[in-house]
Amino acid sequence: MSRRVISEVTYLGTVESTQDIAKAHAKQLVLSERPLGFPRQFFVAESQTQGRGQHGRAWISPHGGIYLSAVFPDVPQYMHCYIPLVAGLAITRLLMRPWFPSPWLPGRPKQDIAFTNVHVRWPNDVLFNGKKIAGVLSESITMGQRAVAVVGVGMNVNADPAAANPALHEFSTALASELGSPVDKIKVNNALLHNLEECIGALTSGQWPALHREISDRDYLRGRLVEISAEDHVLCGTGAGIADDGAMLLQVPTQREPSAFYGGTIRTVDGRPIRPPA
Repeated sequence: MSRRVISEVTYLGTVESTQDIAKAHAKQLVLSERPLGFPRQFFVAESQTQGRGQHGRAWISPHGGIYLSAVFPDVPQYMHCYIPLVAGLAITRLLMRPWFPSPWLPGRPKQDIAFTNVHVRWPNDVLFNGKKIAGVLSESITMGQRAVAVVGVGMNVNADPAAANPALHEFSTALASELGSPVDKIKVNNALLHNLEECIGALTSGQWPALHREISDRDYLRGRLVEISAEDHVLCGTGAGIADDGAMLLQVPTQREPSAFYGGTIRTVDGRPIRPPA
């Protein structure tokens, strides 16, 4: 019996944007008459010249990082809103593994314990020791009842963006910087692909409640003072968790019940900006 191919991976050199490549592939799928489903497609680049994150912000993409975009034609459209959080969970699972002894490292790292200070910051960031180490960009390509999810992941591995832009030192970090040693990026990339497959597979098989509990355990904003910009106004309140439908809950002092946000930009956390001024 032949084994069904669930995913196909395309490795690229330097490209403008893996997200653009993946979106072009997704558009072909949506416009075709083929049934939507497997295989999933992953496009992995060595570097990007026009990498981007949420709201079109530039994502610094030098050699040494992981830059990939995935096409998930098997995820129903009503589940697309969960994907940024689920992809973030896949990254946190990777970072929370025991790091020594590890075949990913050429030498002994500064730390030989499993990391626990890893969090998801709604809606699409992963933090390591309070600094951004990875981001997720999730988009949907739709036509009528046909929809395909396109998910981009950028992760700072052996290249720290603060090296090129010192203004980022307070806000971002890289895996090698935290470990004190470069890692085997190929093995990290393979582990990330595995985790994404596993987490998206859990989502499509009806395991969102369990994934939601795990994401909530790693919610960086819960209990913190948050300032969020949404729909042309700014609100301040205390993070009150992540709702069952993926919304961020914000407890505003003037309201009895938390407000739910399905989009917006986090401006400050505990009074500190989360990114340098533009």
